[in-house]
Amino acid sequence: MKAVIMCGGLGSRLRPLTEIRPKPLVRILNVPVLELILRRLSETEGVKDVYLSLGYKAQEIIEFCERKQFGATLHYCEEDRPLGTAGGVKNCLNASDEPVCVLSGDNLFETELGKVLAYHTAAGADVTVVGREVSDPREYGTIIKDAENRILSFVEKPTWEQAQSTLINTGIYMLSPTVLDLIPPGRYFDFSEHLFPLLLEEKKSFYCYTSNAFWADIGEFRLYRETSAALLQKDDLPRETPGRRYTRDFTDGDGNTMVAPCLVGPGVKLGSNNRIGPNTVIGPGTVIGDGCCIRDAVVGEDATVEDHSDVLGAIVDDHVLIGANCVVEKDAVIAYGAEIGKFSRVLSGVRVWPGKKTGSESVLSADMFYESPEALEVDLFGVSGRIFSQFTVSDAAKLGQAIASVKGMQRIGVGCDRKNSSGIYRSLCAAGIRSCGVICYDFEEIFKAQAFFYSAYCSLDAFIYISTGDETVNFSFFGKNGLPVSAKTARAVNNNFRFSAFRFASERQSTDVFRMHLLSTAYTAALHRALSCGISGRVISVECENRCLKTLFRDFLAKAGAAEGPGGLQFLLNENGTDMYCIENDRFYSSDRIKAALCELEFAENSGVIVPEDAPSAVERIAGDYGAPVTRLYENAGEQTADPRAFLENLWNFDAVFLCVKLLRVLVTGELTVEELLSSRRSFFVRKKVIELDCPPSLLRDKIKAAGAGKNAADVYYTLKNAKGTARLRQLGNLSRVRVLVEAADMETAKELTAEINAKFSRGRE
Repeated sequence: MKAVIMCGGLGSRLRPLTEIRPKPLVRILNVPVLELILRRLSETEGVKDVYLSLGYKAQEIIEFCERKQFGATLHYCEEDRPLGTAGGVKNCLNASDEPVCVLSGDNLFETELGKVLAYHTAAGADVTVVGREVSDPREYGTIIKDAENRILSFVEKPTWEQAQSTLINTGIYMLSPTVLDLIPPGRYFDFSEHLFPLLLEEKKSFYCYTSNAFWADIGEFRLYRETSAALLQKDDLPRETPGRRYTRDFTDGDGNTMVAPCLVGPGVKLGSNNRIGPNTVIGPGTVIGDGCCIRDAVVGEDATVEDHSDVLGAIVDDHVLIGANCVVEKDAVIAYGAEIGKFSRVLSGVRVWPGKKTGSESVLSADMFYESPEALEVDLFGVSGRIFSQFTVSDAAKLGQAIASVKGMQRIGVGCDRKNSSGIYRSLCAAGIRSCGVICYDFEEIFKAQAFFYSAYCSLDAFIYISTGDETVNFSFFGKNGLPVSAKTARAVNNNFRFSAFRFASERQSTDVFRMHLLSTAYTAALHRALSCGISGRVISVECENRCLKTLFRDFLAKAGAAEGPGGLQFLLNENGTDMYCIENDRFYSSDRIKAALCELEFAENSGVIVPEDAPSAVERIAGDYGAPVTRLYENAGEQTADPRAFLENLWNFDAVFLCVKLLRVLVTGELTVEELLSSRRSFFVRKKVIELDCPPSLLRDKIKAAGAGKNAADVYYTLKNAKGTARLRQLGNLSRVRVLVEAADMETAKELTAEINAKFSRGRE
């Protein structure tokens, strides 16, 4: 068989180590990862040709390989533009008369490839994926297979909520030669994103080979250190490993104690009374002074750690100088040639870029080169932090860069509430977007629900809405055309933000900002089209804490002919414009009941509707009676599509102002009161609550099941039914939170059922 090793990645998650070397040349146990992979291939019978798919720092990889001797013939295949994983394989091998084994240049493995090939051949497979069971599958692509090992689907980097399997894709593939014909030449084509869905769609022979042999991904710092520690604890090390491994504690004549397991490279010079290990690798030629403690750490070649300094769970690269009496804390990374002045402290998670120097008595709490506070975690709900302290103004620009650097982003909108600080953050976020060469549409001061309209109206790829409370600033994301942002996009934004993995535009590519404040007329024009009837003489009042929203809606009603005064119809809207209550003759009507009634009118005309995740389940039951379609848009449910025009026509399900206007049209044209509209409809009441639990996210599914809820594999929500009503429950992404949506015949019963569910989870916390 032939082998292809994918070595073209930028190694963004391993920055700043990869600032001066490509990721396959990052060392594990003092040996470059690529060398360990090539040695493993040289031990595999029948592998004569190995192709290296190259991109970033290709020449360094070629020069390294030319200095070594490997059993197979190496072929170097450079990409002049990114082609994706499968496209990179096609670039190496347009055709083959043998099976092709595909490997990743940042994965270590001990799987016997000969056995994989034998299984692949016996199964008559087009593609075989090597899978492995893990305890935490969230950082990997999980495999769903049947009893005969045929692959049914994949879930890419699932949350605990989404995880249906702990069997992960190791990135080791066996391809039959005919599969190469499915990969288009010269264009971007990815295994997970393009080829695998195509195999499933065309019902190709697609199998999983499960291996329990050692496998590790070193693609980020935590995994890198964990892999180093795991290899140190194995009975046998790769024979290429230079240095002396200590499998038992040992103290030399100078009082230096080696705590097993640890590896000390050749030529290392130790002073006296040092403590090295456990789970520590010291590179060749490194000098360590007196009285140092180095544990759970990786120290590179020719580094220097001066007297009485501690390196605790950190990574120190080649030629780094750690001055005397310093402390380098857990998860810190000091890159090539950097110098830390004496009596300094590098706090947990801080990264120091190559060649950076600090003065004496420094406390490094942020990266030296970029600021990247680990406390800020971006997810599909957005990100929030304390104003100007935890979430700085530079973070706003960085967040704009992180979103604009996601693949496929070309047009991004920004808007904010009327707070001064929100406007500051909005301007800087827009600047970050523009620095990446992406077009920025600045809608300035709007209310949150308007972001749905503008996203769909302008066919934007994303929208960022910024709001400010008394102490915090909140960035909310919307995906393409106003749809919920997908988990895949949220992960990409978070990784870009954390690892400063941005694309930058040249002066020629940088963009102007489009000021969109005049587009407010398009929003009110859309409201008039949605009303499409006169409301002269109607007495309507509006109350809302958001002055911008309140003024806009009042002006619209006045131009449509409505009068404002006591009595009549009252609308109470929340500050974001996403929810409302209607009051008629001193009776309150919730938005959920009104939406369900209006949906039923659409169904009667055989029209489909688009509803948000938290819409009542009654909508589907009503739609079933009419045989009409419902599209429910879930947060964190993968890529979702909806035609922008269809979304605009259904905007009343998402925007409370449009909902009020839709209701007014139905009341006026049907000569109805709200009570008359709802009297012939099914009566139900909805309660919504988010419960936060004191338990790890990985255990949350068990707690939900223990509460009596169950679900089908394809469902997002767990369902709990009893005589009082129905409750839907779901875990919010990777959080220890449960969203509870309760429906019952009356509000009191809905409150009782909500309280019972809350009590079940509360008992679990005691």
